Amino acid sequence: MVQVDVFWSYGLGAGFAIAAARQLRVRQELRDRDGGGEPAAELAKAGQTGSWNDGAEGQRRALSADDDFASGATERALAKDGPVAANGAPAKRTTTAPPAVGAWADFKDLLQNRFMVANVLYAAMLFAPSGIYLLWGFPNWETMQAGSHSMPAWLIVLFAITNVTQAIVGFWVTERLIVSGRQYLGFLQAWVGYFGMFFLLVNGWDKTGWHRFFSEDRADFKTWASEPALDQVTGWLTSDVALTLYGMGAILIPIMAVIMIRSLATGYRIGGEYRPDRKPAGTAIVTAVTVAMLLSGVPAAVVAHQMILWLGWIGGAIAGAAVIFVVLLWSRTGLLYRGYRMLALEDVAYRRLNAEGSRSVGDSVEPEVTRELSYSNQ
Repeated sequence: MVQVDVFWSYGLGAGFAIAAARQLRVRQELRDRDGGGEPAAELAKAGQTGSWNDGAEGQRRALSADDDFASGATERALAKDGPVAANGAPAKRTTTAPPAVGAWADFKDLLQNRFMVANVLYAAMLFAPSGIYLLWGFPNWETMQAGSHSMPAWLIVLFAITNVTQAIVGFWVTERLIVSGRQYLGFLQAWVGYFGMFFLLVNGWDKTGWHRFFSEDRADFKTWASEPALDQVTGWLTSDVALTLYGMGAILIPIMAVIMIRSLATGYRIGGEYRPDRKPAGTAIVTAVTVAMLLSGVPAAVVAHQMILWLGWIGGAIAGAAVIFVVLLWSRTGLLYRGYRMLALEDVAYRRLNAEGSRSVGDSVEPEVTRELSYSNQ
């Protein structure tokens, strides 16, 4: 839906960043250590062989070449072994150009980020086209019964663009939070996107969001009060809109799940001091991602909707926010925080260094390991 996709695409982008959280942190540390210069070659097909916590060798495999856009063999050799001095020993790496700074450097860095590229490709090649298909085939439903085929062309183009740009923004905001050490706040960005999506679906802008969702077109929506709600919902489940959504979901959801779970599993195979306390099982990963990003958004949206119905917009928003914070978000009692902990995004080195007042994970990495990982491109 047009109104919903603004939040949904933000949540998708944030989810891709969360899945690659550990790799993004290592990438930033290496980039900072090398003076802000461009990463030269490739960082990332993590640990295709070997154990997930086998020290420096595991880090080298976990941050090795997977970036097909990266530079050629010379840069790959430098990334692996570093410059060589006259006596054949590894020489100290030096940078020949001043560090790139400013917005342009940050933008170039985003373009070189393989995880961002995957996020953009998914949004541009799968998510945005699915929205355009629904908008053309079911304009009433896709606009929550607010639009029709008479919509101006510029609005349709803007809708397609924002399905991609919001995914970029969601990834970028989450990545910035993660690399600055605020992993849980970064983790919440995906939930914020999904909550916004579900809140619009349940409440909408006039407290009739779920009526609009379960109406195939505007005519069904206008006659909502004349039929039992259960009949409306069961009728919609076999409508052309619903059947189309089932087909799209069968394609989009597995692809997204494979990308995200593979990124998570890749991060757990980073060895040495970057290793997590534990390696979550595959079922735990799937459960945590599903509960955190999807299922928790639905009850939260329902609670917020009911509070607004009972107490009005202001009172309901305050009461709903309080309930959601205590039940889902608070680190002491929140179910969402438990899902975050299942993902084991915080590793041993980060917690130890953070307790000592240091913000740099990279400071704890042995020099030879840093040399092996430097100038990687993930």
